[in-house]
Amino acid sequence: MKDAAGKIAGEFEIVGFLNIQFAVKDNTLYLIEVNPRASRTVPFLSKVSGVDIIGAAVKVWEGESLTSQGLVDEKGFGEGRCLTGWAVKEAVFSFDRFAGLDPVLGPEMKSTGEAIGTGATFGEAFAKVQDAVNSRLPDEGRVFISVNRRDRETILPVARELFELGFDICATRGTANFLFENGIFPEVILKVHEGHPNVVDHMRSGRIQLLINTPSGRYSQIDDEDMRTEAVARKIAYTTTTSAAAAAVHGIRYLKTKKIAVNPLPDTQSFDVIEV
Repeated sequence: MKDAAGKIAGEFEIVGFLNIQFAVKDNTLYLIEVNPRASRTVPFLSKVSGVDIIGAAVKVWEGESLTSQGLVDEKGFGEGRCLTGWAVKEAVFSFDRFAGLDPVLGPEMKSTGEAIGTGATFGEAFAKVQDAVNSRLPDEGRVFISVNRRDRETILPVARELFELGFDICATRGTANFLFENGIFPEVILKVHEGHPNVVDHMRSGRIQLLINTPSGRYSQIDDEDMRTEAVARKIAYTTTTSAAAAAVHGIRYLKTKKIAVNPLPDTQSFDVIEV
């Protein structure tokens, strides 16, 4: 990514701020967009790195190089910073302020702020930021899993890790059959449209502490709205992708061994950064 960013900046002769969005899939790097402007990532990076990035950019405009500012050494792009930890940025939503509101996301922005979690490991940083946005990860209890067919192989290691961490597993019939065939024996729970007691009933009774749901199918829209609304009302952690579920496992593993510790920003050094 560093090499690609440097080549892009050089090709377009950009001086100053440059906002680039990359995506990585199957070890292939994809370029989403390039914007020669600042973004909300700038204050995020400044806080977690301890570098006044805005001030540094102004000096670049004035002709002072990053090397002369001590931010990059003579070996090349990005070599002047040693990253020693993790920082995760997460969007803050206010869905819980309105009873019964469906927190489904769309193209328009619905976030009302952002939070940062920092730590020596990704798990620590992720656990902290989820706590900050009122979606605290559980360290014990029962996990509900319902995934579509294409996500079953990727959810299997997640389910195994959660089971090894001491969680009880419950799942809808199709997912439960798949897990059973692979050595995991979950409790079968009904979907919302299948009758009672269903997954929402179990949420209301306090029997579910984490939901992993990747929807598909004819009835998924109705079922998902009920689960999303109930999860927000009861502050139950809810993931809708297997990658988010895997990230949650990292956070839960940290919570099983340590308590969340708060560190003042001046004590932080440089971090690997990730937006979720």
